[in-house]
Amino acid sequence: MSFIFRKIRTAKWYKNENVAWLPTGALQADALGDLETNSNALSIWRIEADLSNLRRVITALAAMGDNVSNVDYALLDEGRFRSMGLNTRPQPGETPDHDANHWHIDLVELTADNLLQFAKLIQSSGQIERVPEKKVKQWLRDGVANGQLDRSKMGSSILTKLEV
Repeated sequence: MSFIFRKIRTAKWYKNENVAWLPTGALQADALGDLETNSNALSIWRIEADLSNLRRVITALAAMGDNVSNVDYALLDEGRFRSMGLNTRPQPGETPDHDANHWHIDLVELTADNLLQFAKLIQSSGQIERVPEKKVKQWLRDGVANGQLDRSKMGSSILTKLEV
């Protein structure tokens, strides 16, 4: 079974010393900021069962930024995700990696309840991971060097940081 990928900020998905007041098992409200919608749709990515396209998706998303930084993400089992019954629509991504853009999907016709349900699925069964900045930088350099990333669709700021 494949996976559903969503870029997040790890600190928002755990109880930590900055939110000591948060009850055990509760979700920080700030976590919902990682699930910003547009026209009641949420951008997600499909990752192959063998994770063969994970690095490519992470690199494509990192290439859209102004800075090189850690990339935090959540992976959800696609079967568990599909059991939620949310509506999806294939929608090509808009990253500098033309091929990776084909793995992009939008969750559509979302309600606030759907979004909270999705957030709770991430919290309860998501595999939350981090790719360190140093590795992200190398992946970006590799992507530019091997032509996977279209330099013309990357910001000058990040390209400059990759040359250092």
